[in-house]
Amino acid sequence: ALGHLPASLDAAEDAARRIERHLGQVMSRTERVSETEARDGMVQAVVPNLQVTTADLADARAMNDLARAFGSADVTGFWKSAPYLLSFMRDYDLARKLEAAKDHPTVAQRKALKAALRCQLSPLALEAYEPVEAGNARMRALLNLAFSDDLGRRLWLPPSRPSFGPQIAASKLLVFSDWQMVPDAIAALLSYEAERRMGMTAQGSHTYSNPPTARPLRFAVTAERLAGLRVLPLMLPSPLLAAAVDPLRLAQGGPLPDHVTLRARARDSLAPLAARLAARCTEAEREVTWDWAGVASLDLAEAGYAAWLASWGPADRLDDEPGWRDHLDELRKASKAPRGRPDPANLLDHLTDLALGSPATCALRSLGRHAPGLKLDDPALLSAATTIAMGFRRLFNQPDVQSLLRAESDEVYWRAVLDYCSAHDLSAVLDEYLHVLAESEGLTALPPAQALPLLAEKVVEALSLLPAQIDLRHYELRGNAIAIDRQHRRRAKLRMRGRYATRLVKGGTGEDGTQRVDQVRLAFNSPFRPFVLASTSIGQEGLDFHLYCHRIVHWNLPGNPVDMEQREGRVHRFKNHAVRLNLAKRAAIGSDARQDPWAAMFEVARATDDHGSELVPYWLLDGPTKVERHILSLPFSRESTRLGWLNRSVALYRLAFGQPRQDDLLAILDRAASELAPEDLDRIQISLRPRV
Repeated sequence: ALGHLPASLDAAEDAARRIERHLGQVMSRTERVSETEARDGMVQAVVPNLQVTTADLADARAMNDLARAFGSADVTGFWKSAPYLLSFMRDYDLARKLEAAKDHPTVAQRKALKAALRCQLSPLALEAYEPVEAGNARMRALLNLAFSDDLGRRLWLPPSRPSFGPQIAASKLLVFSDWQMVPDAIAALLSYEAERRMGMTAQGSHTYSNPPTARPLRFAVTAERLAGLRVLPLMLPSPLLAAAVDPLRLAQGGPLPDHVTLRARARDSLAPLAARLAARCTEAEREVTWDWAGVASLDLAEAGYAAWLASWGPADRLDDEPGWRDHLDELRKASKAPRGRPDPANLLDHLTDLALGSPATCALRSLGRHAPGLKLDDPALLSAATTIAMGFRRLFNQPDVQSLLRAESDEVYWRAVLDYCSAHDLSAVLDEYLHVLAESEGLTALPPAQALPLLAEKVVEALSLLPAQIDLRHYELRGNAIAIDRQHRRRAKLRMRGRYATRLVKGGTGEDGTQRVDQVRLAFNSPFRPFVLASTSIGQEGLDFHLYCHRIVHWNLPGNPVDMEQREGRVHRFKNHAVRLNLAKRAAIGSDARQDPWAAMFEVARATDDHGSELVPYWLLDGPTKVERHILSLPFSRESTRLGWLNRSVALYRLAFGQPRQDDLLAILDRAASELAPEDLDRIQISLRPRV
């Protein structure tokens, strides 16, 4: 141990080597910084210029006047952190004092509150889906970042290794704040804006708090007909289509130029299957059935598929729709002789839509890569694929998703779903997701009969996260009293939904009282929404959020370098999103379509790595994508000047990786480091990297 700092640089270097030899006998530690070419640990800092408006300053003045009138502490810290403070104040000191004085406020208090009413959201504006200004410099920057790459109109992140088109390095956002009101404000305002961008409006009786309830993907039975027959090919996988068209195989040499090229290649692959189906179709004496029963008629010709469909149906997910069994019975009847003589071009287009866009068939293809020893018509694969498809059914029945798809397509809704899934590369999305999900949930060592249903249930759970419910406070002056009213015009309490963005705070629970932390973690670690997770210190340790997030936002700077490392360590982990984006740029996939492409790419990268580090390619992989550290510090604030100190402290923390009285050592080195060049610091850095 060092009793004192060495008198010279040479002595310090000698002491560092002695410590390395001593500790190297019992431990090893590899620092990320030393394993990357740029010595940046694959981390890139982004510090945007935040814009404070005159309206922001007026809000600050109004809120501080209000705090003084009620004898509360200064609220400048609140104003810097969140907009619409009166709406999101929770039970902070000022909120409690407003509550205590509501029946008999003084004239000065009423005057101050009247001026501060601008600092809350308007229930009428929200109900009408009117635009809501960000109201805060940090929130403006976050809005720009959160809706980059057209994420406001996407239902899932683009795949790291697309089947077609350029790679889009979009990322989810993990936001850390010191204030509990901030996660509420972020979840509410970003999700509200996302709904507006998806086309949600107030029409007729439909308002923000009363959205449409229609579910177009359902299996209802009416007196005239079965309403969901054409939805069946989206929920039931087709082994024949999954085998005939595989985007991974079609794009084996690299992503195809565009979606049109992928469709053209898929059509060519489906020509023999289309000819077989056309030969089975009969003249339509009644309603045409080939579009929903045609492919099933070919699949049901195989004994394995027929036995599965006869013996198993996901009734547990359709208990509220007794018509599901009726639809399956009708499918078996209609598939014996599909009615209608389809035009050859229309038939090929339809089969292409199903092969590339059916959630069930896409899921079957991806699941099959995790059980290459099973045939695609194995009951375990078919059941798991249908389970996943039912999760997508819930997604596509959501009102904001319906609004988005109807705005983008003039097709009937089930066709719009197929178009969306195909155009947004669902097959490649599931290939990547199932690979990281199986590893993160510890399912890779289980036999397929156990792993497949568990894997499918985890996908459904991620797709089924209920939106956070954020209560808003609302203040009014009524005569000489203050009304703190959560009942707007006799409606239920005013709440905002957090679906696009959600929160992770202490005490967060689901509507049934269960803890939401695990559910939120699972959903955020998926390619699906929520795309933004705002957390206080509860998310800083012990939880991993790296599977689809390489952008971390420091809403407030942490107080010390250890907390900075802890925060960023949530996304800088094994097979993190940035690593996979870089891997997809350099690694080719194998020729075996039943092989997990991501396992193959990592194996190739590992075999060709000459770095000699256990961190490469799983934890670190040089490339264009970095883990991004976004610092949202207001101009001229204390945090803007403290950023340089914190960055310096992080560097010195790595130098003094675990010495006793670490804070004291950092302070001493901070003074000494100003006299040392970077290469001098390299000389005295203690390295416990294993010697190869």
